[in-house]
Amino acid sequence: MYGKPGLCDVESVRYSIFRTKFAQTDEAQPLGKIKGEDATLLPPSKPVLHQKLLRTNLVSYIWRHAHKAVPLELDPTENGWLEDDGYFKLKWFSGPQLPTDIERVLSESVDEPDDTDEVELEIDDIDGDDEDCSNTD
Repeated sequence: MYGKPGLCDVESVRYSIFRTKFAQTDEAQPLGKIKGEDATLLPPSKPVLHQKLLRTNLVSYIWRHAHKAVPLELDPTENGWLEDDGYFKLKWFSGPQLPTDIERVLSESVDEPDDTDEVELEIDDIDGDDEDCSNTD
């Protein structure tokens, strides 16, 4: 998946690519690698990928049934789109915008701006070592 054959979860792949691109290499410049990289080139997160796949399926369905006079229609709002004033807009993702650990860290840093202690995030099996990537379908 995305050039990471040992990983089968998109979030693990994103983390692995992020770590490769942005990991600190020089103690004197801890943010040195961040400057030259474009984070928009990371694969989409799982919720974003899910919405992209829903939209792709909708477009594919429309083309597969284009020859019919009255094709059975799918509801775009259930397939990756939001309706706003008669127009459709992309539905980027469902669920929370930030992981709860990140949200907690951000809210703690806003509540206590003088606190300089580092906050550790718990990352459960981020490398996907315990997952079986074989196709069982």
